Amino acid sequence: IRKVFREISGVDSYDPTSIDIPECNYDNRPLRVGMYLPSNDTSIEECVKERFAEAIDDLTSNYQVTPEIIDIPYFGYSVPTYNTLCAVEVASNFAKYNGLVYGTKQEASSGLKLADDVISDTRVTQLGPVVRYRIILGTYLSSKQGRHVYSQSHRMRRAITKGLRSIFRSGTNPGGCDVILTPSAPGDAPTRGTLEDMGPVAASRLDSYLVGPSLAGLPAASIPIGLSPDGIPLGLQVVGDRGRDYEVLQVAEMVESCSRHSDTMRD
Repeated sequence: IRKVFREISGVDSYDPTSIDIPECNYDNRPLRVGMYLPSNDTSIEECVKERFAEAIDDLTSNYQVTPEIIDIPYFGYSVPTYNTLCAVEVASNFAKYNGLVYGTKQEASSGLKLADDVISDTRVTQLGPVVRYRIILGTYLSSKQGRHVYSQSHRMRRAITKGLRSIFRSGTNPGGCDVILTPSAPGDAPTRGTLEDMGPVAASRLDSYLVGPSLAGLPAASIPIGLSPDGIPLGLQVVGDRGRDYEVLQVAEMVESCSRHSDTMRD
């Protein structure tokens, strides 16, 4: 991943939004990591806690690492905030896929060729249940009745971003952390059948540790750190501050290289 990122990163003269990200090296200086594993999260399985603790222990035993237990303000609101903003975005982006201009046109099931019937049949046959759920939710949140929820989600996104970035080392916070480590998920990956039975709302809780950095626009990487009792890989997430992509990749490599389960994960 580092090799690919090195090739595609940097300033592109044809892209005014691109930036230059300097490469870093942690080999010769101490590293402060923040460990985020909230004790009040009852959804975290014991095997995740054990593998997470082992990964931290392996990292501190092999590198100059100072672990620190942290609390991230408003991080627990990441999933509902993400679900709200994502639903509105999906509803907006998929509005044109109606079978009239975009999308494969479907004949109305009733035999009528009214526009509403064509749109309904097109979306039922071509879009999955999660996408249809988000379109319905996003349409409501975009309306006058649900607009206040959408506005609150934007404010919460700014609060989550501020809370995350306050953890990192900066000019105003010289004692902050270089990276944040969290579990990738509260448990192991569900099977496809189990995931379909859970429904979109329950399934979104599996991403409770992943959507926060995405909302804040922070670089993050997930790496395997061991197996669950059922033999399913468990992950650890490395999160860095904006523009610290190389630091995230290097710490991820450090965690992976010193893991006591590295041989098992390669097999």
